[in-house]
Amino acid sequence: MNYSCYVGIDVSKSVFDAYFISSSKSSHKAFPNTEEGFAHLLEWLGINGEDVHNTLFCAENMGDYVLDLSVWLYSRELPVAMACPLDIKKSLGIQRGKTDRVDALKIARYAKKNHSELPLFTPKEEAVEQLKSWMIIRNQLVKQQTALLKILRGQKLQGKHYDKTSQVSFLTERLDRLKLEIKQVEKQMGELMAEHSSIQKNSRLLESIPGIGFINACMLICATHNFNKFNDHRKFACYSGIAPFEYSSGSSVRGKTKVSPIANKKIKVYLTSAAITAVRWDEQLKKYYLRKIGEGKHKASVLNAVKAKLVARCFAVIKRQQPFVKLDY
Repeated sequence: MNYSCYVGIDVSKSVFDAYFISSSKSSHKAFPNTEEGFAHLLEWLGINGEDVHNTLFCAENMGDYVLDLSVWLYSRELPVAMACPLDIKKSLGIQRGKTDRVDALKIARYAKKNHSELPLFTPKEEAVEQLKSWMIIRNQLVKQQTALLKILRGQKLQGKHYDKTSQVSFLTERLDRLKLEIKQVEKQMGELMAEHSSIQKNSRLLESIPGIGFINACMLICATHNFNKFNDHRKFACYSGIAPFEYSSGSSVRGKTKVSPIANKKIKVYLTSAAITAVRWDEQLKKYYLRKIGEGKHKASVLNAVKAKLVARCFAVIKRQQPFVKLDY
């Protein structure tokens, strides 16, 4: 679709800058990041003679900061595109200086140039968004637990020379409370999934794969929007940073095939944990791992290949809607 107007939106926590460009004019204005500000955005475009239904709104995908605006525009059947910040940055060449006004203009120009390739925003299922929120809370609690365990180990070492009984007791009690809180969060996640049959079914299908437990299944459901965001396991492998890429140029540059640092590293951490478990308990992957190590392959490289195999299995069971069948070897 060809639009008559393109609006670039640069969003921060409290305000957002909008810059529109059309065939006859362009203009910039800042608005509060509230529903009142969203309404004023449309009024401003109308005052400038622009048809909002023939306007493409484009913003960087900045998570929660831009979510309210995107959902508000979507609910009014207005086209909204969420662009990758890195795509915008790399498409504009060398840039000097930075202001919110200039950033909004860059986004508008990017939208005008790439509008035919930009997928329009559709909100996630509410249940997936709720599950994602619980995952964020759990991750923070786990980080606190890890930090306290590190401190506790240090206090116990010092306890060989000084009396650290009170400190150790305090930290132990705090760790016990954190463990209880983590279990409570996981219970909430389980109850939420039980209320939504499609999510619960996909979770059980994923958990049928050796190495994929409840938390990894939740992560995959959140990352893929319950397997609606990605339709190919290779695309998700690339997104997760486990797909290898060739590095070569001409006849002199022959770099090693390796994964790209441009990836969702949080997902990669979860997949690493899943792969380590899989090579312990899945005979097929265990034999593959040991065979490749025996051939002289680096352990990290082989483990990365195991992650890719796990991702392929995950997408396969979801596509077939059948649990994973473990073969005897």
